[in-house]
Amino acid sequence: MRSLIATLALLMLGLTLLVYGSLNDEVSYVNLGLAGIFLSIIVYTFKTSEYVKKNSFEISLEPLGRILNSLISDLALEGEAIYVPPFGDLSKGGVFIPLHRDFELDLTRLSYDVAFLTSTSSEREMGVFVVSPGERLVERYEEHYEGSLEGLSSKEVESVCHAVLKSLELAKSIYIKESENEIEILVESEIGFEGFSEQLLDPLSSSILSALAKATGELLRVRKYKSGERIEIKAEKMGRPEKWM
Repeated sequence: MRSLIATLALLMLGLTLLVYGSLNDEVSYVNLGLAGIFLSIIVYTFKTSEYVKKNSFEISLEPLGRILNSLISDLALEGEAIYVPPFGDLSKGGVFIPLHRDFELDLTRLSYDVAFLTSTSSEREMGVFVVSPGERLVERYEEHYEGSLEGLSSKEVESVCHAVLKSLELAKSIYIKESENEIEILVESEIGFEGFSEQLLDPLSSSILSALAKATGELLRVRKYKSGERIEIKAEKMGRPEKWM
């Protein structure tokens, strides 16, 4: 119950700040509003899985997906999500959603203090940067593994994610296939995630991609995403952070 209250409070605060900032052309309030909205889904996800029945969890989570997708649509974000591994000051990595599909990426501009990146030399560098909605689960993965995921193979990540998600009754099975330029993920989920997209993946999928980004040390760009109880993801390898700095 406390988790749900905190989620709703963050969501309402975020929406209020976003609307106020948009109406008054205050970029700082827009950034705070975006941060509050994205944080609400992080707070709610995987704190509630221990206390709320699965059906209640699905019913509560699905509207958040719709709200965030509406927000992405209103901001006219066109690019697919890019999962950034931890590096430098970005100790937890994150997710960058470019404003345009034809984008330019400069990782030196990303910061946890700025959600909507607008102070750039080109509009093609603009976008939204947030902590992954699956951050809490990545912590669970490392607790189970008893160490950092950095340097693990995709099959080792598959094993860790499967063990944790199955124990939490969130997924029945996970399959990860890695090639030279792409990673394919198939998940038989216990939860019917709906209302998510290539720009905003459900927290379970986000956690797996974040884990893979941390393990491989590479940026991963979502090229295909199908939600539901059978989740399908294809992610393009974009190289290590140094390539984009």
